[in-house]
Parts: sequence; structure tokens; C-alpha cells
Amino acid sequence: MTAPTSKQSIIRPGQRHAYRKGTRQQIEARTQAAALLLFLGLTKTQIHRLFREKFNVQWRQCDRYVARVRASASVVL
Repeated sequence: MTAPTSKQSIIRPGQRHAYRKGTRQQIEARTQAAALLLFLGLTKTQIHRLFREKFNVQWRQCDRYVARVRASASVVL
């Protein structure tokens, strides 16, 4: 058996940074982390800093996770 190969990050035309899509488990973990940080009342800047340190995602991607949490919270309420 061969060892699983890790995907190489690709920089597409028009992009500045390498991009690799997160797995479903990673997306779920990041969404839960965003929900917890919002619940704790952290500011947007603090959430961005923590996401960058913990998950190594860009500023805009962090905003997407927070927006996903806010959208799902409005459906539940």
C-alpha cells in the first residue's frame, strides 16, 4: 500500500496565495470555533487573529465562517 499523498496547494491566475479547500471535518471544526468565539463576545479583530494562528486561514475566509454561523443561528431562532 502506498501512503496517502497530501494535496499540493495551487495558486491560480488572479490569486495571491495558495489555496487548498478544507475537509468537511475541518469546516465543521472551524464553524464551531467561530460560534464559540462569537458567543464569548470577541471582537472581529480578535476572531481574525485567533483563526489565523489556529487554522492558518485568510481574513476573508474567517469572515465566511462567521457569516455561516450567523446565518445558521438566525434559522434556529
